[in-house]
Amino acid sequence: MAKKSSKLNINGKSVTVETELENGAYTVKDSKGRIIGSGDSASGGNINFSGGNSTAQKELLGLSGSRSRNLNKDLQSKVKGAVENENKAILNNNASTTQKLNLRDMGYGDKLDIKGVTTPAEPDIDTTPAPPTGSDQESDTAAPSPAAPVVQKPAEVQDLDGSTVRYPANQIDGNYDFVQFSIVEYVPGGEGALAAIIETGGGGRPSGRLKNQSPVGSVILPMPLNISSQNNVNFSDDNINAFQAAAQDVVSNAIQGDIGNALNNARGAANANASEAKKALRAKITQDIVGGGNLLTRTTGAVLNSNMELLFKGPSLRTFSFDYKMTPRDKAEAQSCKQIIRMFKKAMAPKVKGGALFLYTPNVFLINFIHRGQNHPFLNKIKPCALTGLGVNFTPDGAYMTYEDGSPVAYNLQFSFSEMEPIYDVDYENDEGAEGTGF
Repeated sequence: MAKKSSKLNINGKSVTVETELENGAYTVKDSKGRIIGSGDSASGGNINFSGGNSTAQKELLGLSGSRSRNLNKDLQSKVKGAVENENKAILNNNASTTQKLNLRDMGYGDKLDIKGVTTPAEPDIDTTPAPPTGSDQESDTAAPSPAAPVVQKPAEVQDLDGSTVRYPANQIDGNYDFVQFSIVEYVPGGEGALAAIIETGGGGRPSGRLKNQSPVGSVILPMPLNISSQNNVNFSDDNINAFQAAAQDVVSNAIQGDIGNALNNARGAANANASEAKKALRAKITQDIVGGGNLLTRTTGAVLNSNMELLFKGPSLRTFSFDYKMTPRDKAEAQSCKQIIRMFKKAMAPKVKGGALFLYTPNVFLINFIHRGQNHPFLNKIKPCALTGLGVNFTPDGAYMTYEDGSPVAYNLQFSFSEMEPIYDVDYENDEGAEGTGF
C-alpha cells in the first residue's frame, strides 16, 4: 500500500505522521521510532494513545518519573488535534478522489475534501490547441511567451483590500449563525460638528457617518461561546443644604435682575428658623476660624439637612469582548488565520499620512450577528466600535506545536471593543434598534 508521511513539531520535539492512503490507517512516532499513538478509518481518523509507548509519550510532553495519572488527558489536549489534522492534510494532499470516496465510506465521513462532493468541482480547462498562426514552419527564434506579472498589492491596501476572510473555511454559510466584523475607515465630524454641538447639542453621531461606508475588509467568524451585553447609565448622589440653596437662589435671581425677590426668600427662611440658623452660622464661623471639629453636631446634636438626591450624570459607553480559538486544518485555513490576525492588527493601528506631525484615527468596526443572512432577530445590536485591545496566543494548549511549514496548530484571539457613541431612547425607535431586543 502507498504510504505518505510528514513531520510535525510538538512541544519542541519532532514527530512523524505516517498514513496509508488506501485505508486511512496512520501511526505517530517520535524521532527514535517509538509509537506515540495510531488511528484508522474505523475510528474516523481519531487517534488512540493506549497502544503507544508511555515513555515516549511522557518524553514528548516533557514529563518525567512514573506514569502520570494525567498523561492521557495531556495527550488529548496537546497532541490529539495536531496529529489528527496532519493525518487529514496528508490524505487531502495525496489521496486520489477514488481513494477519498472509499475512505469516506470506511469511516472518515465528510472529514476529507472531495472535489464535487464536499468542495466545489474545479472548472474544466480548455485544452484545445491554439489555431495556426499562418505558417506551417516553427520559428527557432520565436520569443517565449512572457510570464504573467506578479500582482503586488500597494502598501496602503496590504491586508485591507476589501476582501472577506472567514474561519472555518467550509462551515459558515446560510445555514449557520455567525459574526461579521466589517472594517471601515473612520469619518470625522468635521468643523460643522462644532457648530451643531453649539446650536443643537448634537454634533452628528458616528453611526450616521459610518453606516454607508464601504468596508476595506471583512472577517466572518463563528458565534462565540459567550454572548452578552451590559447597558449602564451614570447616576450619582448630590447634596445641597439650605444655605447653599439660598446663595444659589440669590445668584440666579441676580442674573435675572430680580435679586430683591431672592433676598426676601432667604430672609423669610432665616426668620422662620432664626434660632437654629444663628447657632449653625456661629458654629460654622467658629469652626472655620479655629479649624477642625464639627461644632454644630457637638453642641446641638444636629447636622445640616443635605437634601440628598440621586441625580442623572450622563450615559456610559459599552464595551464588548470576544474570545476565539482557531485550529487550522490545512494550509489554506492556516493562511486565512494569519490574514485574519494581520487584518485586525492593521485596522487598529493609528494611521500616518505624509509626515509624522499628525496621527490619524485607526479604522473602526461594524459588528453584526447574522442569522440566515439577516441581522439576528433576538441578539443585541452593536453601534460602531473601536478595537481597543487584541491579544494573540500562539500556544493556547500550553505547548509550542506547528505544522511542517511552521504555522501554529492553534491560535487564541481575544478582542476588546468599545462603542463609539452612547445609546439614547430614540435609538430603539428606528433602524436596527427597532428590531428584536434592540441595542
